[in-house]
Parts: sequence; C-alpha cells; structure tokens
Amino acid sequence: MTRVGGKLRLVRHILIGLAGLVLLAVLGITIAVRMAFNTEGDSMEGVQKTVISKDGTVIAYEQSGSGPALILVSGALTDR
Repeated sequence: MTRVGGKLRLVRHILIGLAGLVLLAVLGITIAVRMAFNTEGDSMEGVQKTVISKDGTVIAYEQSGSGPALILVSGALTDR
C-alpha cells in the first residue's frame, strides 16, 4: 500500500511541477505579446545610438520610452 501511495504522491508532484511550467510559459508569452503590441503610444523598442568619448572609444546605447532618464549599466560581456 505504501508503494502505491508513494507513486501517487510522485505523480501528483510531477503534475504540480508541469502545471507550474505551463503557468510560467503562459506568463512569458503574455509579457512578450504585451511588449509587442504596446497600446500606450510609446514604442517599447529602443533606438540604438552611438557616441564617441574623448579618447575615441565608441559607446553604444539604446534609447526608448519617455519620461525621466534611467541609465542601466550591465556587466562585461553581456548585451553590447
């Protein structure tokens, strides 16, 4: 009887895990669709621009949205 109970418990845990994965997938798709079809008038896609520093280094940045400026600096070897 304990083997059957253990198997049922395992199946229940697997189903709960799968349900969680499906929920995360739906949430990810929903966010992607909302970003693609933004109806607030602001484009979610940024425009990539460059600026040249005093020492001649080309610095790339992306500008998007409106409002006060927010500068995000990522670590080395990431996006750009």
